[in-house]
Amino acid sequence: MTEGAVAIVGAGLAGLACARVLFGAQHAVTVLEKSRGVGGRIATRRVGRLAFDHGAQYLMVRDAGFRDYMELASATGYAAQWQPAARGVSQREPWYVGVPGMSGIVKPLAAGLDVKRGLKVLMCERRDGEWFLKTESGDVLGPFAVLLLAVPAPQAVELTRDFTETLDVEVRLRNVRMAPCWAAMVAYADRLDVPADVLTDQEGTLSWAARDVGKPGRLATDDCWVLHASSEWTRDHIDDTHASVAEALVAEFAARMGVTARPKYRDAHLWRYARVEQPLGEPCIWDANLRFGLCGDWCLDARAEAAWTSGTSLAQRVLATP
Repeated sequence: MTEGAVAIVGAGLAGLACARVLFGAQHAVTVLEKSRGVGGRIATRRVGRLAFDHGAQYLMVRDAGFRDYMELASATGYAAQWQPAARGVSQREPWYVGVPGMSGIVKPLAAGLDVKRGLKVLMCERRDGEWFLKTESGDVLGPFAVLLLAVPAPQAVELTRDFTETLDVEVRLRNVRMAPCWAAMVAYADRLDVPADVLTDQEGTLSWAARDVGKPGRLATDDCWVLHASSEWTRDHIDDTHASVAEALVAEFAARMGVTARPKYRDAHLWRYARVEQPLGEPCIWDANLRFGLCGDWCLDARAEAAWTSGTSLAQRVLATP
């Protein structure tokens, strides 16, 4: 690939996997992330001594390259297998979680990279064959020889809406569908006496409930749970307050698991683009003429591993370009 700086917008699993490959090939890579942390939906929320894996709950490994990475993460203490007592789901393949929280999984990927956190990109512009990025603070970053977006498909459409080039991202992504998810984070002072550490039900209000403190390497002393609402329920309550969502999901959890104790802490978080319902159907998008690309789990499948595959695929396309 022609020498020049590479900008990657998004420090989720796809963006970091892409950056790691390019960085390993000796390219100057800058990763821009709007949040304070990295990992995207592979996330851990910490509140004092409480910790909640409120996004992705576990990862499964099928791709040989991703298996190599997960073995590295496990060997270095950033990941471990999780075998909970589950109701409504069978573990035909090993479940991997991050240590000491889900966000630990991406730490080896991010090590040594230039990741600028808390920096939200509002607009991408191409001038004289180079890329410039306008941020929420009004700053303009660039020039960059290559621009790669590792963000949810709807956000990619918004960032590229003002392109004056021929690439029509909106048309390419027209059939991609992503579903939202309300996540409740709940802590109880005493360990709940319930029949399982994991409950899953894709048909009801509550699609997932998991005891986070039962995962490997967790240090919290309180009984921390994460509750995920179904996509349908989330869509119906997309504009509800965090407090009312947390209350509703806690009530549903209590009814389903026979819980009578009142939580000492509860809050909610909306993942607006949580799950892929209809993927693009190809590993990534790369325009060699514009030096522009897109990657994410939405390219392939509703699995975290798909994000890694998409990010590495895009990096390989970049490197293969003369």
